[in-house]
Amino acid sequence: MKFSNGCWLFKEGVSCFSPSEVCYTTVKDTKVTLCAPPHPIKERGDTLAA
Repeated sequence: MKFSNGCWLFKEGVSCFSPSEVCYTTVKDTKVTLCAPPHPIKERGDTLAA
């Protein structure tokens, strides 16, 4: 939601990131799911939480 102060504000508990790549997609009926991490996945260890 955009407020008059010119800043984009998100609801509490919501965050936004820019994905660097799409790892995989699935399509079922009217639903599309993307796995798009914020950093490149080069090896299996990149999928673990830091």
